Amino acid sequence: ANDALVDRGTIARSYLAISEALLAGLRRLGIKPELAPRPAHPRGKSAACFDEPGQYEIIVGGRKLVGSAQARMGGVLLQHGSILLHADTRALAAVLRLPPSLAGTALDDHLIAMDQALGAAPSYESVVESLVRGFESCWPVRFEPGELTQAEQARAAELVREKYGNTAWTERR
Repeated sequence: ANDALVDRGTIARSYLAISEALLAGLRRLGIKPELAPRPAHPRGKSAACFDEPGQYEIIVGGRKLVGSAQARMGGVLLQHGSILLHADTRALAAVLRLPPSLAGTALDDHLIAMDQALGAAPSYESVVESLVRGFESCWPVRFEPGELTQAEQARAAELVREKYGNTAWTERR
C-alpha cells in the first residue's frame, strides 16, 4: 500500500492510477473507455459489481465496463475487478440478489461487455496482452511471463481441498 506506484495520498488517487493503466490497455484494443464521474446520489450496493459505476471506474457509453474494488489491510493493497468478455445478463440476474432497479432487463442498461463495446468478441490473450501493455505504458514496470513455483502449486491445491473445492466451506453462509 505504501509503494509509490499506488500510494498517491488517498484511496481515490490510487484507484485512479490503476484505472488510468486499465484505460490505456483497453484503448489498445480499440475500445473508447472513459472514467466514470463521481455519482451525485449513490445508490445502495448490491451483489452486482456492475450495478453502478463508482468514481474512477471505467465506462463505455455510460455503461460500466470494469467492475472494481479496493481493500487495504495490514499495509497491503488489493485491487480486484471484472471485465466481461461477454455478458449474459439473464444468467447474472438469476444468480445475484439484485435490487429492484436492476430487475428484468434493466441490468443491460447498466453494464457493457467487451464484445458489445468492440462489436466482436476479443480473444482472452489479446485482452491480457493489451492490459499488460497498458500498465507498462503508465507505470515504470515490466511484466515477465512465469509459472507458479512448486510451493505455490502445492498451496493452491491445498486451498482447493480445504476451502474453495469444499462444499461445506463455500456454502457456510
